[in-house]
Amino acid sequence: MPNSNGEDEHQQAAEQTKRDTHPEPTEKEQQPHQAEAVTQKKTEPSHPNSSHPKIKPEWVTVALTAILTVATIVYVIVTWHLWQASIEQIGIVKMSSEAAKKSADVAQAQLLYSSRPWVSANVQIAGAFTFGDKGANLPLLLTLKNIGHSVATRVSHWEDAIPVNGLNITAALSLQKQNCDARRSRSDNLGFVLFPGEEAKIGSTVGPSRGMLDKTEPMDSGTPKTVIFILVGCVDYQFPLETVHHQTRFAYFIGRQSSVLSPTFVGITPIGIVEGLTLIRLPTRNASGNEVD
Repeated sequence: MPNSNGEDEHQQAAEQTKRDTHPEPTEKEQQPHQAEAVTQKKTEPSHPNSSHPKIKPEWVTVALTAILTVATIVYVIVTWHLWQASIEQIGIVKMSSEAAKKSADVAQAQLLYSSRPWVSANVQIAGAFTFGDKGANLPLLLTLKNIGHSVATRVSHWEDAIPVNGLNITAALSLQKQNCDARRSRSDNLGFVLFPGEEAKIGSTVGPSRGMLDKTEPMDSGTPKTVIFILVGCVDYQFPLETVHHQTRFAYFIGRQSSVLSPTFVGITPIGIVEGLTLIRLPTRNASGNEVD
């Protein structure tokens, strides 16, 4: 078939001409093109529908805010607990300080108590109770002794025999309080000194005026008029290490020795001379009749 062979030859000649005109690139010539394709592939942006979606900035802000809030709450709780602990610690320190101060005060008080002077007062009737137109006189003997361990300074004393209205001794004790309290507040330097173990014997005369005697109510309605007398007084002194005043107060009924073992207070007729009297301590006082501070 002559026509078919001619066409085949013609087609082969055309392909040869094409190959001669456009030769195929060699392997080295293909490599740059391949590298360029790879570079383009790497630099191409990922597709929006990629498996790693981009996180939105709003969610980042929310997360940071939540973390900051939790941290703030934790900080507040920790700070509150620390504050409570500090308050408790302050309370403990304050209690310890107060306890230490009390201990120091007690130690100082004990030191002063053991080293301070103590002045006792022994009071005795030294003669007859004499009544006259101007009033009454009762001689006394006071024995003041420093039984403490330090010197007593500015030692002074006051005493008096007070007639009692009826059986009421309140007025006499009020007069004692008034006079002895006044000595506590005096600012002068009058008085004398008593060293430890030293004693001083002091004579004193006491008694009410005639006007006071006439105004005094009798203890009963009997005749002649009888009156109860009470002896009150105090010793005032100081300690060089203190500014306060210390006192020894005393109060006695003036009575008779009705028996060997039992003296009793009796009404006294305020006329002439009355002998054989003694001092009887008040039931509220100690065995010596003293009240000390």
